[in-house]
Amino acid sequence: MMESATVGFLVVSVIAWVIVAVIFGLCASTIAERKYLNGGNYLLLAFLLGPLAIVVAGFMPARPRPAPTGMVSLECSVCNARQNVAKEKHWFSCWQCKQRTDVVAASR
Repeated sequence: MMESATVGFLVVSVIAWVIVAVIFGLCASTIAERKYLNGGNYLLLAFLLGPLAIVVAGFMPARPRPAPTGMVSLECSVCNARQNVAKEKHWFSCWQCKQRTDVVAASR
């Protein structure tokens, strides 16, 4: 049987590891969510890899901001400006270069 000092050390070590993992997880999750990535995946990754998850989340490219409800996010074929267009529209005029573009052509 293990001595009480050894058991106490193991309990303290496990509690300390969990606290550190939660801190790394919250940091990685916050970074990921600001880049519109799934924060839960990076929280789990931080439990497994620790501070390496923060580095991975920092180097991941950001996704485009999601479109509001009832709209679709499209990119202009001329100037590559991203804009939100109502789903029922068949064409849109780019806010930057004023190019008129068919919605079907822009969504490809």
